[in-house]
Amino acid sequence: MKLAVRKTTTVIAALATAGVSSIFMGATPAFAAADACGAAGSLIAPGVCEQTFTTSAVSFTPTADMTQLEVLLVGAGGTGGYQEVNQGYSAAGGGGEVKIVDFHGATGPLAGTVPTAGTPGSVSDGTTTATVNNGEDAANNGQFGGNSGSGFLGGIGGGGGAAANSLADQDGGAGVIVSDIALPGSLFSTDANCYGGGGAGISSTHRGAPGCGGGGATNDTGSALFAPTANSGGGGGGLMVNEAFSERMGADGLVVIRWTAAPVTVTFDVLAHGSAPASQTIPNGTTAVQPSAPTATGYTFNGWFTDEALTTPANFADTLIVDRTYYASWNAVNYAVEFTMSGHGTAPANQTVPYGTAPVQPSAPTATGYTFNGWFTDSALTTPANFATPITGATMFYASWTAVPVAPTPTPTPTPTPASVTQALAATGSVPNATVLPIGLAMLLAGAAFFSVAFRRKRKNS
Repeated sequence: MKLAVRKTTTVIAALATAGVSSIFMGATPAFAAADACGAAGSLIAPGVCEQTFTTSAVSFTPTADMTQLEVLLVGAGGTGGYQEVNQGYSAAGGGGEVKIVDFHGATGPLAGTVPTAGTPGSVSDGTTTATVNNGEDAANNGQFGGNSGSGFLGGIGGGGGAAANSLADQDGGAGVIVSDIALPGSLFSTDANCYGGGGAGISSTHRGAPGCGGGGATNDTGSALFAPTANSGGGGGGLMVNEAFSERMGADGLVVIRWTAAPVTVTFDVLAHGSAPASQTIPNGTTAVQPSAPTATGYTFNGWFTDEALTTPANFADTLIVDRTYYASWNAVNYAVEFTMSGHGTAPANQTVPYGTAPVQPSAPTATGYTFNGWFTDSALTTPANFATPITGATMFYASWTAVPVAPTPTPTPTPTPASVTQALAATGSVPNATVLPIGLAMLLAGAAFFSVAFRRKRKNS
């Protein structure tokens, strides 16, 4: 694989947003999480992970999800000098080299070394190695500070150490702002950190100013120094007295690896009602777009939840660092179930039944003079009701009846009229009344019986 310094990439530059973290520019943003970037990495911007190495060995394993993988290398700063033989001035160490290397498509794990004094740094994927130079040390009696790792002389900018043979040359080199060497689309394109500044020199009349991260004198006599910023690659300051090497030492360098976090997939589960919105793929550390409310026949939508048990409402302002499924909550529409009696008996109570739920079959109604035949779904009584069938809308059930048969009232049989009476009446020309005749006949017979009894009693007495 051929490595490229300051290589332009095709991944959207917006992922490398302003304000990304560094050990010099503030704390990691609150949304950093191991879920997105692994145990050692931090999510420093939407879709961008970072792992920083400040000591010892570099070890990193790329994955297929990393569509961008870049390494920032900062060399260590050089050691400052001190005054000799009453020269009246001292020189400072140069700042370390600063470079960005594109490791996208690395063929193996990355390994390397953080630059320290006397040890240049490097990062390799096992096939190709990228190196970075340390700043040069200042000679103890030199009139010029150490050159920067990038080759720039001190006192004229670019990260060199400061010389002390003139007032202008006592200032340390400016160092390098990372975004100035990052091409558009780089994960470092908005990184405002500055590294590799030269240390400041001092003379008997002037104290120089250091570049980014460099060290320098703390007083005008040049008897004490402030140290360069840790891991900035800044050069050590120059002293007017012969102090210990540790007082004049440049800062160690730095290795920063940045990569694109795996995107987050957002899906929507409507729990078997209606049609689910389309899934979304978003940069890690960003928010999902709340879809339009879904619809389903017989149900009203009641919002999205983060769990299938529907206990935690979704907040679409939350940044997502892992795949997420949102679950739809629904309320079933209630429908009226009524019973019509077809003019007989008393109807059972109406029911309110949720969509998709079977109604309760009521007890059979009664009506005087009728037998109940069952419930039907139509007024023509052609389709018997099935109370196991779920309700899908307002429903009416119709009662079917059969009238109970009534026995006919029997007709009385008339008493026959004796023939002698009929003949006597016929002789007079009278027509016997069908109703009076039986009564008259009965009276005649009763009278005959009375006279017969009376006659027998009279004969007996005489």
